[in-house]
Amino acid sequence: MPKMKHYRKKNEKHPVELIEDEKAKEQIVQTVKAIEGYVMCCCITMGILQFVSLKYSGCINTTKLRYLQTPSKEIVSETTIAHYLQRNIFSIMAKNQEIPITKIIMQKQSEPEFYEDLQVS
Repeated sequence: MPKMKHYRKKNEKHPVELIEDEKAKEQIVQTVKAIEGYVMCCCITMGILQFVSLKYSGCINTTKLRYLQTPSKEIVSETTIAHYLQRNIFSIMAKNQEIPITKIIMQKQSEPEFYEDLQVS
């Protein structure tokens, strides 16, 4: 991908306009869109973690989860919630199979064919 000047004068053309290869222009635009999409997903994720930490802090036992520098606070951090979910998301989904996302995942899963080969006849 060609390098562009970050600082330009008012009368200079935009660096993307100076690129003549259409394929290179498309790659630059796609890269920018991918970065914007990634940042948007990160912001949404952080917002969800903040909401969960504010709403469900009292329901989660974090004493055995990880060392907390300030365990006296009622509301735990987003990092603690993320760590809790990383460790427990599959058990939560197994216990609550009526959750829509669990139903969708179970519908998408198919029985692997190699289990049929393992059966003794």
